[in-house]
Amino acid sequence: MKTLHHWSVVFASIGILLLMSACDHDMSIGSTVYEDGSLDRTMVLYDSDSIKISNNILGANNAAGWEVTTEPVLDSEKKESKNNITFKKHFASVEEANSEMNRDVDTLFHIHSTFEKQNRWFYTYLEYTDTYRSLDLFKAIPKQDYFTREDFAFIDRLPAEGKPIMKADSLYLARLTEKIFDFYATRTIFEELFTNMMTTMTENNVSPNWKDSLLHKKEAIYQAFLQEGDLGDNELLSVADKLKIPLPEAGREAIRKKTADIEKRLEFISEAYSGKYLHSIMLPWKVVDSNADSVNNNQLFWHPPVIKFLLKDYTMTARSRKMNVWAIAISAVVVGVTAGLFFVRRRG
Repeated sequence: MKTLHHWSVVFASIGILLLMSACDHDMSIGSTVYEDGSLDRTMVLYDSDSIKISNNILGANNAAGWEVTTEPVLDSEKKESKNNITFKKHFASVEEANSEMNRDVDTLFHIHSTFEKQNRWFYTYLEYTDTYRSLDLFKAIPKQDYFTREDFAFIDRLPAEGKPIMKADSLYLARLTEKIFDFYATRTIFEELFTNMMTTMTENNVSPNWKDSLLHKKEAIYQAFLQEGDLGDNELLSVADKLKIPLPEAGREAIRKKTADIEKRLEFISEAYSGKYLHSIMLPWKVVDSNADSVNNNQLFWHPPVIKFLLKDYTMTARSRKMNVWAIAISAVVVGVTAGLFFVRRRG
């Protein structure tokens, strides 16, 4: 069982590495959007183990209907064989894409898409978005208890991955990363573990006196766990045993299962947070507006640092338009007929 201290160290180390890293990406996700609202999604995992062909945080594999191709990559230093793994799939609509890639599953990377077409007289506009759902899967503590509007505004204005930032911003980012992992993450994980213990005691008809006793010692337990670096189920059960709380074996097993679920979420967050991302959207018409980092003809690119979607959703928007030839033709006919009638009247 990995501990709270272990995960805090893992996350903090990843954060430091990301601050020092270049703009190479470990994962690319692309959406090719068509006029009728259908789309093709292509996702690539770079330098990956072969197990990721069938088991990955994207939830993509042959069994789910994805076309999967692999390209071997040799690591000359480690002498290990890795793969660039490409997943491709066509979706008839964004609703179909969302039903697969925005499922209520805590161990999968969530992407939510929207598609809207608006007809104006001379132009038809198409607006499309891809949203990376927040990686924060713990809701025991309101974020506003730890983070200010200035923190979120700072995250919003961070540039693309690999772009230089001012020294003052680097310091702010380092402090924000510390606040996320050393304070918010450790506390919200502990709160969920502790709540699981209290709920399980209620479900197993443990006397309220025992719950009051555990609640009274809550802060002392938290501080002890921080110092010892342990927050696994065995540690909480050990506390229950020391307090002589009469928790039946069924309740103890329920706590183990709930804590195993928390560990799976932590493993997912660790893997997702350790990556560097490239996202692209290809639109069918000329791009007229977006929040992209760069645009090449009808294709838009984003290189978001992971902190962009760690605490909240991150939406990538793109808008394109095409000229309505029929509207121009009708307008020309109307103008022509009007001018002709005007001319006839003047002659008459």
